[in-house]
Amino acid sequence: REREEARLSEKDHSLSEKDRSLSEKDRSLSEKERSLSLREHAATRAGEEADAVAEHSRREAASLHAAREEALASRERQVRGEEDTLAEGRRSETHALQEARAEVARLLVALDRTEDQAR
Repeated sequence: REREEARLSEKDHSLSEKDRSLSEKDRSLSEKERSLSLREHAATRAGEEADAVAEHSRREAASLHAAREEALASRERQVRGEEDTLAEGRRSETHALQEARAEVARLLVALDRTEDQAR
């Protein structure tokens, strides 16, 4: 049981680390999106050649946005999966504890009978 709790704690820590890492990536992607947005604005004012740069930047922004959305969706799936695993572990521990309690109750009844018989 202690090993299971340690394992669950380790998974919880790992999930926190993954969440932190994805949050850092999200911030980085947001900064890149802002940078690309500024580049698009400057390119629009620069004429036909700049329009080509702006189109390229828009594609990059869309790609970055899609990557950001996928990273967020992936993080949500990971969190849900880890939460499900943790919940299943807790259910399993609770079930084992209930079984242990039932066994203790059976042993106490048997002990009472043995004591009664001994008297």
